[in-house]
Amino acid sequence: MADVFITSPVRIIGQKTGISKSSIHRFRTAFKRRQKFPESQIWETEEGMKWLIRLVIASIYQLGLKGGVGSPTLKGFFDLIHITTHLGLSESSIERIRDKIIEEINYFGSEQIDQCKNSDEVVELILGADETWLENMTLVLMDLSSGFIFLEKSAKKRDFKTWCDMASDALSGFSCKVLCLVSDRAIALIKLANDHLQCPSIADLFHILNDINKEFALSIHYRLEDAKKKLVKAELLLNHPNRRGLSEIQKTVEIQKEKLDKNIAAKSSWLQTMKDCSLCVHPFDPNESLPQTTKETVFKFETIIQSFENVINTNEIPDRKNTFSKVRKQINNVCQSIELVERNREFF
Repeated sequence: MADVFITSPVRIIGQKTGISKSSIHRFRTAFKRRQKFPESQIWETEEGMKWLIRLVIASIYQLGLKGGVGSPTLKGFFDLIHITTHLGLSESSIERIRDKIIEEINYFGSEQIDQCKNSDEVVELILGADETWLENMTLVLMDLSSGFIFLEKSAKKRDFKTWCDMASDALSGFSCKVLCLVSDRAIALIKLANDHLQCPSIADLFHILNDINKEFALSIHYRLEDAKKKLVKAELLLNHPNRRGLSEIQKTVEIQKEKLDKNIAAKSSWLQTMKDCSLCVHPFDPNESLPQTTKETVFKFETIIQSFENVINTNEIPDRKNTFSKVRKQINNVCQSIELVERNREFF
């Protein structure tokens, strides 16, 4: 089609299309100007143009909105992949497209909220609540099974009253039943679940793992790195031409090798135990794909905590904050999620 447009006489094209000869000449000149690259002809087709538009919107959404990439960088990206010959993509136009995407997302969200509020069906929710810090402290309340965000607002406080007021406003109008609230065990959030939402408060496994790692992971890493350095130093002494006390140096090298092996094993055990912990609180056994009971999950969790303690005790790392004692108090609470699945098997 493009070849016909280029090679056919202007008069014949004008007769067939009803377009003036001067306009055809301008179109033809612009067309030739766009043909800078081997792939340019693809973008002249209807399918090619649709794909270009999809590429631009996807790039601005993923890189600009979600990745925080600015308009100048996005424009540079579009220049590099040779699509600015066919699409007007200045920095200002990229910003306008970004604003339009935000507008459409907000419109879609409003539509979904209205649709949910007008529905007679009672929706069962597994809520997650936490605060995050962007420019200001922001309280977030979302359904973990669907990812639907009920609340994402700035707040000066995060006490029970603030959470209660905001959660009430966010959930008002929805026909829903809250099965549980997952949180980081903040007192205000436990009270929100038990007193206001009238549902179980379940500890978030992420925060438990984070507390354990924060207390011990660096110690394990630093001991491993220190063992590596000491072994290198001992081996340099062993190979030094003016060394003295060969037997003592050899003994030191062997000791440092043993310490290094011990620290490598400690790190390996730690990482494996972290993985086991992240997988243990799951409705299905990851190895056998069979449903787990709450009792089985509690036993597994206690065994994993014992494995953590074995690693730090073997390597003489002190538990100054009684971390594992605190974690043990939360095991039954964390495993309530398995009990919840057992009671609501059809929902899951």
